[in-house]
Parts: sequence; C-alpha cells; structure tokens
Amino acid sequence: MKLLLIIVISIIIGYKLYSFVQLLVKIKGKAIIPATEEEMQFIRKHPERVMKAPTFSSQKTGVFFYSLFLLFMISLFLISIFAADLDWSFYLFFLLPFTYTNDVLNIFAVVEDGVLSGNRFISWRQINYFYMEKIDVNHKFYGYSKEANEGYELKMKLKFLTVSCCVITSDNMKEKLIQHLGKHGSFKTEVA
Repeated sequence: MKLLLIIVISIIIGYKLYSFVQLLVKIKGKAIIPATEEEMQFIRKHPERVMKAPTFSSQKTGVFFYSLFLLFMISLFLISIFAADLDWSFYLFFLLPFTYTNDVLNIFAVVEDGVLSGNRFISWRQINYFYMEKIDVNHKFYGYSKEANEGYELKMKLKFLTVSCCVITSDNMKEKLIQHLGKHGSFKTEVA
C-alpha cells in the first residue's frame, strides 16, 4: 500500500511540476486577451482581486511562492520516503495542499496555443467546450464584489474535469471572449 501511494504521489508531483514549467514557457508569449490594461479590469481570477498582467514580471511573486511550495513538497516527500517509521496514511496529507494551490497565480490569459488559468496551461485540444455561468444570488461568487454580482464565470469542460477559469465583469468582454474562443471550433459553446 505504501509503495502504491508513493507511486501515485510521485505522479501527482511530477504532473504539477510539468504543468508549472509549461505555464512558465507559455507566459513568455503575447497574450491575445487581455491585451490592454482596460481589458484586465474586466477579467478576474477571483471576484475580489483585480488581475495582474499575464507577464512573467507581473507574476514574479506568485511564481516565487509556487516554486517554493513545489520545492517544499518535493523535499518533504523525499524525506518521508527515507524515514522508514512513517505510516502509509501520512502520504495522504500530500494530496491536501495541491487542492488549494490552483489560484496561487492571479492570472488568466488567452494565448495563441490555449489558455493560461491559475497555475495551469490548457491547450485548445484539451477543451471539450466552454460556457458562461451567470453570477446570481445562488452562485458561489455572489456577494464578493458589486462588479462580480453582475458578471459571469467562464468555465471550461476538459476531458475529465471542469475548470473555473475567470470572472468576467463586462458584457463586452464576455462577447469578445466568446467570439475568440469560438474560433477554435473543437468545442461547443453553451452560454447560460
């Protein structure tokens, strides 16, 4: 059982490391949306925080902290492997921090190859379809800010999961995103 958990956690850490390196490579490219400071005001990763520019220099703090987090998890995992007196249930605690690190980087951008969202890069071929969910009284983001209460949440359905990409606070930005994402044709559009 311990060996199985070590293999599973190694795969998860390896995947997170690969995703982070892929994001760092893609962040160096030019963002199609948001292209201006004005557009950044209408797109938010979280309803309370205005997004920073999708460039490496603007995201230095998030990149630094996520890098430290990954190094800490790798070193803790390696130490736990060599400490023979640890119980196998200890390894389950490695999965918990990864569930809360998706939005460490306050970034959303549509780039040429796909979408940057949080700490992941989503290529066009991974997306089945996207849809806009209206933020109303029953929505989880309702009440965070006045702008978000009147906006939409962009969600993308991937092969195995649904990713909450960003909050859009303007109808014009919503239409622009729908128009641009719709050009890639490998997914259907559902607007709620």
